[in-house]
Amino acid sequence: MRTPIARLSTALSVVLIACGGAARPPALPEPGPVAITAASPTPAITAPPIKPAAPAVHAACAGPIATPPPGLVAVDEPAPAWSIGEPGKGSLCAGRVFTAKGPVTVYRLFSASWKESRLAGPTGAYWTLDRPGGTAATYRSVYEICKQWNDLDMISECTIEAGARVVIGPGQSATCDESDTSYPRSAANQVVLVKKADGSVPVVDCKQAAHTWAP
Repeated sequence: MRTPIARLSTALSVVLIACGGAARPPALPEPGPVAITAASPTPAITAPPIKPAAPAVHAACAGPIATPPPGLVAVDEPAPAWSIGEPGKGSLCAGRVFTAKGPVTVYRLFSASWKESRLAGPTGAYWTLDRPGGTAATYRSVYEICKQWNDLDMISECTIEAGARVVIGPGQSATCDESDTSYPRSAANQVVLVKKADGSVPVVDCKQAAHTWAP
């Protein structure tokens, strides 16, 4: 004998079969093709143009290294350490090396008594591209020349020897022994001749004469 629960279960089974079986969950839609979109190209980063560096000028100097005459060609090497002076010692404040490729005239003032006094002689290291003029006092200030170094009463005019190396640059300050005289750095450029292997100064066709200053 079936219980009421059993009869109810059988009745429900008949109803489900008549309706086509158990209810199914709704079918999920089939996934469609996935569209692949190319990524947007990353914009190229353009570096700013590099500007050529300006010629370096020593910050402590009174002026730049001057452009030499056509007979002198720049050389890519540092100036000799001895050609650059410390403050108060004269010499150059900064310098650039050149090689003589053509005739270049240079001038040097020296002391008539140089053989006995051992002051500046006619063929030392320091020269100028311009012929000296004006007063002696002005010239000493422009080129930082102490009286204890040079009498400035003779002039030597020479041509730089072909192939010689020279250093050009503005002058360093100088402190003199006499009466506590001192000269500041100058924008006027000087020419330093680098001696040859035998110790001689590379100049030819020299002419010497007494030099007279303006009053």
